[in-house]
Amino acid sequence: MGSGASKKSDVIVEETVEEVDNYDELYSDKKDEEIVDVPLEAFPSLQNSRFWQSNNPVEPVFDEGTGKLLPKPQCYDVKFIEELKEKTVKTEFDEILLTSTVESLVEELTKDCDSVADKVLTFYRWIRETESDVPSANVDHPAYYFAKNVKQPIALLELFQKLCESAKIVCKIVRGYGKGASFARQLGGEKIKLREPNHHWVAVAIEKHWYLIDLIWCRQQQTDFYFLCEPAIFIYNHYPLEKDWQLLFRPVTKPEFIELAFLHKSFYHHDLELQSHQSFRFKSITGEEVIRLGYKEERIWSYRLTCEKSGTVVKSLGGVPLEKCVMVEAFEGTVRYNIRMPSVGNYRVDIFCQDPEYVATPPSLVTTYIIQCQKGLVGFRNFPDLETTLWGPTKQMLQYGLLPKSHKRGRVFVEESAQITFDSPKEQYLVCHLDTEQETDFDLEQCVIDSYNSEDKEIAVNVLLPLIGLYKLDIYLEPEKQEGEKVYLVSYLLECIKPFSQRLVFQNYGDKLGVQSMKKVLQEATRTKSLHKLRAAVALMKTNKLVDKVAEEAALAEDMLQKMEQIDEMKQAIEKTDRGTMSEMRNYSKPPRAVHNVLTAVLLLLGDHEDATRLWTEVQVRCGNLGKYSMSKRIRSFNILYVHHEISRRSMDILEKHELEMLQDIMTDYSIPFLQAWSVNMEVLNRVDHNLTVQPANVKRQKEIFAMIARGEWPVIESTGAVPEVTPGDN
Repeated sequence: MGSGASKKSDVIVEETVEEVDNYDELYSDKKDEEIVDVPLEAFPSLQNSRFWQSNNPVEPVFDEGTGKLLPKPQCYDVKFIEELKEKTVKTEFDEILLTSTVESLVEELTKDCDSVADKVLTFYRWIRETESDVPSANVDHPAYYFAKNVKQPIALLELFQKLCESAKIVCKIVRGYGKGASFARQLGGEKIKLREPNHHWVAVAIEKHWYLIDLIWCRQQQTDFYFLCEPAIFIYNHYPLEKDWQLLFRPVTKPEFIELAFLHKSFYHHDLELQSHQSFRFKSITGEEVIRLGYKEERIWSYRLTCEKSGTVVKSLGGVPLEKCVMVEAFEGTVRYNIRMPSVGNYRVDIFCQDPEYVATPPSLVTTYIIQCQKGLVGFRNFPDLETTLWGPTKQMLQYGLLPKSHKRGRVFVEESAQITFDSPKEQYLVCHLDTEQETDFDLEQCVIDSYNSEDKEIAVNVLLPLIGLYKLDIYLEPEKQEGEKVYLVSYLLECIKPFSQRLVFQNYGDKLGVQSMKKVLQEATRTKSLHKLRAAVALMKTNKLVDKVAEEAALAEDMLQKMEQIDEMKQAIEKTDRGTMSEMRNYSKPPRAVHNVLTAVLLLLGDHEDATRLWTEVQVRCGNLGKYSMSKRIRSFNILYVHHEISRRSMDILEKHELEMLQDIMTDYSIPFLQAWSVNMEVLNRVDHNLTVQPANVKRQKEIFAMIARGEWPVIESTGAVPEVTPGDN
């Protein structure tokens, strides 16, 4: 690595970070190079940053005790850097110093500095903030470098290097490529060229570790972001000719650098992070993609979507404005851009961000993605118009004491009906509007209803969807005073994949005939044990205030609803823990006996007799996610009404051998299947006449029961010969 810049580098035009006004002109017509597919593990992360000793930059820093690479906190002290940037140093000095020697300037600048870091900070701040028009031809005068900087920004790096050397601080000028305005102009093309190196920065040694500073960009932007910037972040916009100056344990190649996400200066200003795509361009084979960014403070989000077709940039396709092809959700630190592409083409997504405290300032571009869509979305439907920029829970809701409970995302997939719940300390009156762009003869206003549960302090919005397709649900808060205006709270995108089977709407059941109709609705929902129908029926009853008039039917329906919701929660919990926990189980070569037994009890409920799970290897197979033994598929199709009492009795006997606390000591995640299986068994056994004694099924009986159920027959209880009054039905 050289100690300075070559003659050729002295005359290059430094890359700037100026924003480009007309982004529609940034497409290139050169398409002679295929997109480079870079594996995700090749991209830098905060975990692969390693900092190197100044006396030998080729060797990483090792821990003397373990011989392993030092972890990040010991190599790069984030707190130290943040505290250093917060320091205030004197930068105003007599102008006569500009025409004095470098040594005199260093002596004056560092007289109050206690450390190498303080000196580096002082040199950096003084150069960044000093403006000089003092003419000087003397290479020993600081003014000479400011005058030279007008045409050659590298001059100030040379001055910084001289200041460091005079203070006995090791400093190197690094030559390479910077991703700036010229890179932005090539984004739309297939081929991006990095021709001649276009940028310089410095590496400085502090306490035997190298740190990177882009003094040119910091001075242009009046920011400290690129001062002692972490290498894993620095590499997104800086590529040195000599790879050692990346200061990464695993250096990035030039093709990888080109493909890295193009992050504008405002990306760091807003303290964002990449959560999905590390490359600025990628292929889509389905026509639908989701881009995720992380944020720490509330922000206002916007976007621009365009498409290049046959060399022409368009903002609409097939009469559909492309702005209606994007759905934005932002909640709990993650913003999601859901993008639907109707046809083949190169789509450009510009993502903008704005601080809500500075709404007068225009949104700033934070990053840009190019999506090469190879196939349009099958059954494409554009997203509905939205009153605001975001779908899903908003900060406005929190201000009125409503906390999203069931759905924290703006997109909800619905089978027949949906129930969206919110925690609320008091009863509040909502106004709900359901809309769709599809033609329907249903009165959609009668397909949505809300209710308040004072015991759980919960507001529930129940929706029935009559057609497959997209719906928009807008929820407003009814003002306490009649003359007030309703307050917008939230919008949900409901995507119906299975319509409601009956033409039931939330109509008025107040008259005598309506009471009889209400009883029939409750009885039908209780008989079918359908969670969707039970929720709709109970909500209907409460809205029409008929609880007292249909007390018997109401009690049965609410009891059944509670049971079915418990079962539904159990199934969802299993699905959520399935992949992580089950994957860990498969890697267990010899588990504790308690773990094997609990899984045997769970699999017994799913239809595997004990002979099939006696060996741990067989249990491992059944904890997988592929083929006929796919755990997730079996759980989704699980119906408690098909669990025979003798099977449940045997499963319970197995579970009763183990204490829950013991399982939690072994591994917390294994207590979840225990509780879920216990809940199912309690529900099954409670259905049996308490005067009957149910014997646990042995292996022979287990095989017999499963065979009979497979043939569509319902086995009697072996010990009594009685048939329980339970018929398997739809769940």
